[in-house]
Amino acid sequence: MRLSSIALLGANLLAVPAAAQAPSGGSDTGDTVRTRGFCLRARPAPGCRSFATIELMYERPVYSTKVPGWVDADGGPTDFGDHLLAAVGPMVNISERAAIGITAVFFLSNSERMSPGFEARYRRWQTPRTALDLSAGAGPMDIWEDVNTLVRGTGITLSAAVMHRELVGANVRLEWARGGGRSPAGVYFGGRVGSYLAPIGVVALVAAYLAAGTS
Repeated sequence: MRLSSIALLGANLLAVPAAAQAPSGGSDTGDTVRTRGFCLRARPAPGCRSFATIELMYERPVYSTKVPGWVDADGGPTDFGDHLLAAVGPMVNISERAAIGITAVFFLSNSERMSPGFEARYRRWQTPRTALDLSAGAGPMDIWEDVNTLVRGTGITLSAAVMHRELVGANVRLEWARGGGRSPAGVYFGGRVGSYLAPIGVVALVAAYLAAGTS
């Protein structure tokens, strides 16, 4: 009896370390996702609670109203032209599939002379690497009252974009403005780069601009 009691006690002592090493939650797959508070590169929850939006965009109008008062056969200049923009701002994952935030938008080439403004943004994660972004914003802009007169008005913008791996994407944008008794409108298609590609793109543009200025 004494030998059997000692053997039973030894078996129990050996079982304790084994039980302590077993992962919590009853899973031994080791695929538990660690949650980070803030990420420079966007990820859905639970990978990140919040993340930064850093984007560089080029957009070209596929439709635009015309500036009134032009008499040439080509119909005159359009209200909206090509532009280059940068967007920076914070986003917060409110669930595993959705995020909300606000971005500051800066016009690097400014055919409509729009002032820097803000856009509210909603992101829907389609997969961990692909997302759909919906944005809306408003800001002051110059509007052609006629071919000789610029007036200050207000512009409204709505956009939808698809981003892959937070690096490359495509978007469509609608712009509408009001001022000088007119309501010009335009529709854009464009592309964008994000994450570390955006600041690289800005540096490349600045370098190209400086090189052109010294040539």
